[in-house]
Amino acid sequence: MAKSRFILCLFFSISSIVNAQELNCNVSINNTGLVKNRTEEVYNNVQTSIQEFINSYVWTNDKFGNIEKIDCSISINVTEEVGNNAYKAEAVIQASRPVFNSSYATTTFFIRDPDFEFVYNDGEPLIFNEGTLTSQLTSKLAFYAFLILAIDYDSFQKYGGTALYKRAFEVANNAGWSDNGEYSRYRLINMIQRPDHEIFRRFIYEYHRLGLDPMYNDIGKGKNKINSTFRHLQKFSTDVPQATWLNIIFNCKRNEFANIIKALAPDKKEATIKMLNRIDINNKGIYNKVKK
Repeated sequence: MAKSRFILCLFFSISSIVNAQELNCNVSINNTGLVKNRTEEVYNNVQTSIQEFINSYVWTNDKFGNIEKIDCSISINVTEEVGNNAYKAEAVIQASRPVFNSSYATTTFFIRDPDFEFVYNDGEPLIFNEGTLTSQLTSKLAFYAFLILAIDYDSFQKYGGTALYKRAFEVANNAGWSDNGEYSRYRLINMIQRPDHEIFRRFIYEYHRLGLDPMYNDIGKGKNKINSTFRHLQKFSTDVPQATWLNIIFNCKRNEFANIIKALAPDKKEATIKMLNRIDINNKGIYNKVKK
């Protein structure tokens, strides 16, 4: 793991450091009342299997203590049982990371995957071999695990998640995913590695490490720094109009942005609200509420 992340996390709590699992993932499955060919026990088994797979797999060679594990969740909504132990589903994936010297956790990733179809044979272990396709289910889980880790690393060190984005991209390639459809995992990971997305990744680092984390020492300075990082989003929205990653960050941060804007000086508040209203039209109502 990036050295700066370890240094920061050591301040959160003194803990034993071991070469251990990196994710603390809560998995839930909703079968929307579709218990037909499969029993409720099968759904419970797949939920347990997925959670154990994600939390027990060692995704990196870096060292994590228990306090350093990344909190995340995967909520899977099964919409149809399609035979041969196959399921059509959608998933919501979310992750967060703590803010230095506080009890506050900030959301770093939130996305809805409408195409989370998978096959699960009850009783069979979930296996993932990096470099080859073992199953679509473990490939999807590994893809999001690497993505969660990459974004977390980016939030602690400038471009710290580069190697993990590459690994997620290899998973997408090996799984045979395409750039077609309304939502594309391949497109998502391909875009974040492009040079025109570097300014977005720079925002992720500066917003979290240089803005949120220092607030324990100087709230005003931290909020002013965060406000200055919005210029990265403004340029990103100009360079890459309607970028998927721009929508992701607004889904994660819109309420957090509003709370930060609320405490700015009147002139900065007004200018920032105008800017966000231009690049995040869907959430204008949230930002306008803090004008007064």
